Amino acid sequence: MSVKDIIFIKDDSFSDYLSDWFRLPSTYVYHMNDRIRTPLYQIRKVHLSNKLERYLRLPAKGIWFDTGKLKPVVGADSRFVFISDVIMCMKKEFWEKLDRDFPQVPKVLIIMDSMHAHSFCIRYIRESLKSVNWNLVLSYDLDDCREFGFQYLGLTYYSDFPVLQENLPVTSDLFFVGMHKDKGEQRDQVIYEIYRRCREQKLRCDFTLFRGNPGEMPEGMQGRRLPYAEVLRRVRESNCILEMVQSGQTRQSIRYFEAVTMDRKLLTNNPNVRELPYYDPERMKIFSSPEEIDPDWIREPMAEGYHYQGEFSSAHISKTIDRYL
Repeated sequence: MSVKDIIFIKDDSFSDYLSDWFRLPSTYVYHMNDRIRTPLYQIRKVHLSNKLERYLRLPAKGIWFDTGKLKPVVGADSRFVFISDVIMCMKKEFWEKLDRDFPQVPKVLIIMDSMHAHSFCIRYIRESLKSVNWNLVLSYDLDDCREFGFQYLGLTYYSDFPVLQENLPVTSDLFFVGMHKDKGEQRDQVIYEIYRRCREQKLRCDFTLFRGNPGEMPEGMQGRRLPYAEVLRRVRESNCILEMVQSGQTRQSIRYFEAVTMDRKLLTNNPNVRELPYYDPERMKIFSSPEEIDPDWIREPMAEGYHYQGEFSSAHISKTIDRYL
């Protein structure tokens, strides 16, 4: 049975907040990095390693990509949709196989991060924009759309997470989760300073900076990677979420969507939050330096929610692609 959206993902990192779309009967999800329960998994990992590829170009990487799985689901109106970081898995041989077996199927790229972010996969996305014949490139970042000629995805690719609407005890006042970025040292230092100041004000802080410098990280901060389901639970257990957009990024991060869908305050360094739906200066505070942060506002529970009505559901993405294609 053919489907409309054949979605390529690297792993399950986007499965939670794209779940509304992934569950549609018109959608098929192809995991490029599926764990093979045999010793072949480690062999594949080495064979496809991006780090190794910098020094040694190994042949025949296409053997790990089974286009036969796709043939039963590809129909006349199907399109291949690639979610951001899966591009790191898409070797030259993979593109050649797709073009050979499905020359008529349009290719759509959805960029989940800012093109000016310091994330690892942005370099691979930039390379693919030159080497792959994309029929459509979508971005949530309106400024990137203007600069690079992408189409605007809008605010329609995050899910409602009804499974996490149960009442949970509030165990922290301020929650932050993020990853150290290349050339992101200044951002890290601001995060550390916010943590120290809030702790001095007796705020309960739940901060995780994955791949942060252990020698600089304040005592009590965590450095491990959190599964996204755990991120959502910690959001539900906090009064307020801290959003720290990177230098060069002028649009919202996922923290904004979490705040609205889960009725949490948002403390952000992004002044453009004023332009977004559900912005309320009583529920969302903007700061430009740690000194401007009001600990009493963070500590006080939010009296009333945003009355979110499901507009951000990822189920709308398919219709957005329809409009552009």
